[in-house]
Amino acid sequence: MSEVQPESTKKIETVAETKTTAPVVPPPRPSTPPDNTGGVGGFLNSWKFKLGLVLAGIIAVGVGLFIFYYPHKVAMMGLRTWSSESGAEAIDCMMRDTDDNGYISCSAKMEQKVFPLECGASIFNTGCRVSREEMVRQ
Repeated sequence: MSEVQPESTKKIETVAETKTTAPVVPPPRPSTPPDNTGGVGGFLNSWKFKLGLVLAGIIAVGVGLFIFYYPHKVAMMGLRTWSSESGAEAIDCMMRDTDDNGYISCSAKMEQKVFPLECGASIFNTGCRVSREEMVRQ
């Protein structure tokens, strides 16, 4: 039972084969993380900024400690000088100039008596003097 189809009377047109070109696709980029070097966000995320921030913090702490301890160290130098010249024993100095007169309160011991002294807190004003309160008492 095979049936044969009658041939069609329509003419079949043949299309000339044309060469088609594939669309131009750029080569794929290598997979790298996105570059965040642009803008403020990229600057704040860079390792150079973080390292600079750490170094600035270390320098700020160092400068702060120097400013805090400098008057005490100068006063201690003056106290040691005064003690060696007078034959007294240097005890200690306060950390800060509490009355803001350029002198730090110090103490020295001579002949079993403690002397209150005021020692200069600036490198331009070294040395010690007997405290004014001690002068008033005598």
